[in-house]
Amino acid sequence: MSLDFNLEDPVTRETIQLPIKHLMYGGTLHAELNPATGRLDPAPTSEAWLNVTYNYCKFYFEAAEGDDDFYGERLTPGKVENCGIRALDEKTGAQSLPMLYRLIERIERRYPNAETSSDYWEATPGNALKPLHQLAAMASLRPDGIWRVS
Repeated sequence: MSLDFNLEDPVTRETIQLPIKHLMYGGTLHAELNPATGRLDPAPTSEAWLNVTYNYCKFYFEAAEGDDDFYGERLTPGKVENCGIRALDEKTGAQSLPMLYRLIERIERRYPNAETSSDYWEATPGNALKPLHQLAAMASLRPDGIWRVS
Protein backbone atom coordinates (compact mmCIF):
# COMPACT_ATOMS: atom_id res chain seq x y z
CA MET A 1 0.00 0.00 0.00
CA SER A 2 1.24 3.50 -0.77
CA LEU A 3 0.37 7.15 -1.18
CA ASP A 4 0.75 9.17 -4.38
CA PHE A 5 1.71 12.83 -4.05
CA ASN A 6 0.97 14.88 -7.16
CA LEU A 7 1.74 18.59 -7.22
CA GLU A 8 -0.89 19.99 -9.57
CA ASP A 9 -1.27 23.18 -11.53
CA PRO A 10 -3.76 25.37 -9.61
CA VAL A 11 -5.74 26.15 -12.79
CA THR A 12 -5.67 22.96 -14.90
CA ARG A 13 -5.23 20.50 -11.98
CA GLU A 14 -2.78 18.58 -14.20
CA THR A 15 0.39 17.25 -12.58
CA ILE A 16 3.03 19.96 -12.91
CA GLN A 17 6.03 19.49 -15.16
CA LEU A 18 8.98 20.96 -13.26
CA PRO A 19 11.55 23.13 -15.06
CA ILE A 20 14.30 20.60 -14.32
CA LYS A 21 14.42 16.82 -14.50
CA HIS A 22 15.06 15.00 -11.26
CA LEU A 23 15.57 11.43 -10.11
CA MET A 24 13.17 10.69 -7.28
CA TYR A 25 13.06 7.31 -5.63
CA GLY A 26 9.79 6.08 -4.20
CA GLY A 27 7.58 3.01 -4.20
CA THR A 28 7.39 3.36 -7.96
CA LEU A 29 9.60 5.44 -10.19
CA HIS A 30 10.11 6.59 -13.74
CA ALA A 31 12.25 4.13 -15.72
CA GLU A 32 13.64 3.78 -19.24
CA LEU A 33 14.95 0.79 -21.12
CA ASN A 34 18.73 0.61 -21.16
CA PRO A 35 19.57 -0.65 -24.67
CA ALA A 36 22.98 -1.93 -23.55
CA THR A 37 21.60 -4.18 -20.81
CA GLY A 38 18.01 -4.70 -21.91
CA ARG A 39 16.91 -3.73 -18.39
CA LEU A 40 14.80 -0.92 -17.02
CA ASP A 41 16.89 1.68 -15.22
CA PRO A 42 15.66 4.59 -13.06
CA ALA A 43 15.44 7.71 -15.22
CA PRO A 44 15.00 11.41 -14.50
CA THR A 45 11.58 12.95 -14.98
CA SER A 46 10.16 16.45 -14.81
CA GLU A 47 6.85 15.25 -13.38
CA ALA A 48 6.04 16.60 -9.89
CA TRP A 49 4.93 13.26 -8.52
CA LEU A 50 6.18 10.89 -5.83
CA ASN A 51 4.88 7.55 -4.60
CA VAL A 52 5.62 6.84 -0.92
CA THR A 53 5.18 3.50 0.81
CA TYR A 54 2.66 3.43 3.63
CA ASN A 55 5.36 1.70 5.71
CA TYR A 56 6.74 5.13 6.72
CA CYS A 57 3.41 6.56 7.86
CA LYS A 58 3.94 5.62 11.50
CA PHE A 59 6.79 8.17 11.62
CA TYR A 60 4.60 10.82 9.95
CA PHE A 61 1.67 10.26 12.32
CA GLU A 62 4.04 10.37 15.28
CA ALA A 63 5.69 13.61 14.11
CA ALA A 64 2.31 15.24 13.37
CA GLU A 65 0.84 14.41 16.79
CA GLY A 66 -0.50 17.52 18.50
CA ASP A 67 0.06 19.84 15.50
CA ASP A 68 -3.28 21.33 14.43
CA ASP A 69 -2.13 21.68 10.80
CA PHE A 70 -2.16 17.89 10.51
CA TYR A 71 -5.64 17.34 11.94
CA GLY A 72 -8.81 17.09 9.89
CA GLU A 73 -11.52 14.81 8.55
CA ARG A 74 -9.48 13.25 5.71
CA LEU A 75 -9.41 9.73 7.15
CA THR A 76 -12.85 9.39 8.74
CA PRO A 77 -15.62 11.76 7.58
CA GLY A 78 -17.08 13.67 10.53
CA LYS A 79 -14.15 12.84 12.82
CA VAL A 80 -11.26 15.25 13.34
CA GLU A 81 -8.09 13.22 13.76
CA ASN A 82 -4.36 13.16 13.03
CA CYS A 83 -4.07 12.74 9.26
CA GLY A 84 -0.28 12.48 9.20
CA ILE A 85 1.26 13.22 5.82
CA ARG A 86 -2.16 13.08 4.16
CA ALA A 87 -2.78 16.53 5.63
CA LEU A 88 -0.84 17.93 2.66
CA ASP A 89 -3.84 17.15 0.42
CA GLU A 90 -5.22 20.36 -1.14
CA LYS A 91 -2.45 22.49 0.39
CA THR A 92 -0.29 24.68 -1.83
CA GLY A 93 3.40 24.04 -2.12
CA ALA A 94 3.97 27.19 -0.06
CA GLN A 95 1.57 26.04 2.68
CA SER A 96 3.16 22.59 2.77
CA LEU A 97 6.77 23.70 3.19
CA PRO A 98 6.57 24.64 6.89
CA MET A 99 4.58 21.47 7.54
CA LEU A 100 7.19 19.30 5.81
CA TYR A 101 10.04 21.05 7.60
CA ARG A 102 8.33 20.49 10.98
CA LEU A 103 7.92 16.77 10.22
CA ILE A 104 11.58 16.54 9.23
CA GLU A 105 12.73 18.39 12.35
CA ARG A 106 10.58 16.28 14.68
CA ILE A 107 11.70 12.96 13.19
CA GLU A 108 15.36 14.06 13.30
CA ARG A 109 14.97 15.23 16.92
CA ARG A 110 13.27 12.02 18.05
CA TYR A 111 15.70 9.80 16.10
CA PRO A 112 19.01 11.73 16.20
CA ASN A 113 20.88 8.91 14.48
CA ALA A 114 18.10 8.25 11.97
CA GLU A 115 19.13 4.99 10.42
CA THR A 116 18.51 4.33 6.75
CA SER A 117 18.32 1.06 4.95
CA SER A 118 19.19 0.11 1.40
CA ASP A 119 15.81 -1.66 1.43
CA TYR A 120 13.37 1.09 0.41
CA TRP A 121 10.45 -0.78 2.00
CA GLU A 122 12.01 -1.00 5.48
CA ALA A 123 10.34 1.42 7.89
CA THR A 124 13.30 3.29 9.34
CA PRO A 125 13.41 6.96 10.38
CA GLY A 126 16.05 7.70 7.75
CA ASN A 127 14.03 6.09 4.99
CA ALA A 128 10.96 8.06 6.12
CA LEU A 129 12.90 11.34 5.93
CA LYS A 130 13.93 10.95 2.28
CA PRO A 131 10.44 11.45 0.78
CA LEU A 132 9.86 14.49 2.99
CA HIS A 133 12.96 16.15 1.53
CA GLN A 134 11.86 15.20 -1.99
CA LEU A 135 8.37 16.64 -1.46
CA ALA A 136 9.88 19.84 -0.01
CA ALA A 137 12.11 20.20 -3.08
CA MET A 138 9.09 19.96 -5.39
CA ALA A 139 7.08 22.40 -3.26
CA SER A 140 10.01 24.84 -3.32
CA LEU A 141 10.13 24.75 -7.11
CA ARG A 142 6.38 25.32 -7.46
CA PRO A 143 4.97 26.97 -4.34
CA ASP A 144 1.78 27.76 -6.29
CA GLY A 145 1.06 24.08 -6.97
CA ILE A 146 -1.69 22.20 -5.14
CA TRP A 147 -0.99 18.80 -3.58
CA ARG A 148 -3.29 15.89 -4.39
CA VAL A 149 -2.64 12.95 -2.08
CA SER A 150 -4.27 9.68 -3.04
